[in-house]
Amino acid sequence: MRWLLAACYPLLSHFALMRRQPDLEWIALMVLFAACFYSGLKQGRRYDWLAFAAFAALVGGLMLIDTQAYALYLPPMVFPVLALLSFAGSLLPGREPLVTQIATAAHGGTLAAEFVPYTRAVTWGWTLILVGILGIDVALLCFGSRELWSLWANFIGYLVVAAVFVLEYVYRRIRFRKLQQQSLVEYLRTLTQVRPHVG
Repeated sequence: MRWLLAACYPLLSHFALMRRQPDLEWIALMVLFAACFYSGLKQGRRYDWLAFAAFAALVGGLMLIDTQAYALYLPPMVFPVLALLSFAGSLLPGREPLVTQIATAAHGGTLAAEFVPYTRAVTWGWTLILVGILGIDVALLCFGSRELWSLWANFIGYLVVAAVFVLEYVYRRIRFRKLQQQSLVEYLRTLTQVRPHVG
């Protein structure tokens, strides 16, 4: 259900921005909040529901002064920034590259020596890709149309990430075919379970 909510947000956000409908903008932001805090809301945690109610009231207040649409511009910018900080931060001296951490977890806690330089290079690759995505986000926000920005931020940018992810996986399976590796489904499951450290 969490992933369904997350998938619905870009669609709702895009249509809300295109049609400039305050009620749809409000719903889109509520869906995003529910996706981010789905576990707590599902378990009935009081503080999560209070936060949900407070967020709903905040967005409702923004609607009164007709500024709620600006909140829709934040998630497509914030998520890549957080991902960029994770990837780039893990490349600092004395830290383990993020992809190396993930690969180590995927291989049961030990990683073949020949795999380590590759995972560091992939971490650099994702860092540069995220910089590019954010650069296009900012450029379209400042100089492009609302429609073009929304198409890139809510759809095309995510498709680029998905395409790079799949292509890198296929390339890795071919390049390191002699090493035992997880299936794509197993690898995706590992990604949801790993708690990387970048500090």
